[in-house]
Formats: sequence, structure tokens, C-alpha cells
Amino acid sequence: MKVKVKCFPPLDDGDSCNFLDATPYEVNPGDKVSDLIDRLDFPAEKVSRVFINGHKTIPAAHLSDGDRVGFFPRLKDARMEVS
Repeated sequence: MKVKVKCFPPLDDGDSCNFLDATPYEVNPGDKVSDLIDRLDFPAEKVSRVFINGHKTIPAAHLSDGDRVGFFPRLKDARMEVS
């Protein structure tokens, strides 16, 4: 099964997860969002919100073929520069 993943700064690193374009990942039947978080190798406590296909979900949610998954950081971890 394949899913597409977007990570928002500072979770994006450009290689395993990108903000500008969804990164495809092969997942196994029965995999959950938490399995994908482990695979992406960023601390789960840094993730504030998770969306599957535009709907807010939880790390225990199961993934399906073709899902679009978005990871948002905790606000205090997201550094934004204001000009």
C-alpha cells in the first residue's frame, strides 16, 4: 500500500518528509499513523496534529492505500520569523 506524507516545519527535513510536496511511502496493511511516525524517525511528542485525507485523526488510526497524511508540529516547536 502507498500513502503520501506532508510534514510541516520543523518536522520537514526535505528527504523523508517534505512541506512543499507529498512524499510517497510504502506501508503494510494494518499499519497505523504511529507506525509511520516511527518510520519517519521524529519524536511523537513533537507532533501536535495528524490529518488523514484532510480530516483530523489520532496516531492509533489505521492507514489505507492512497491516504494523504499530514503532520503538524506543536506550536512552541514551530519557529516562525516575522518581518
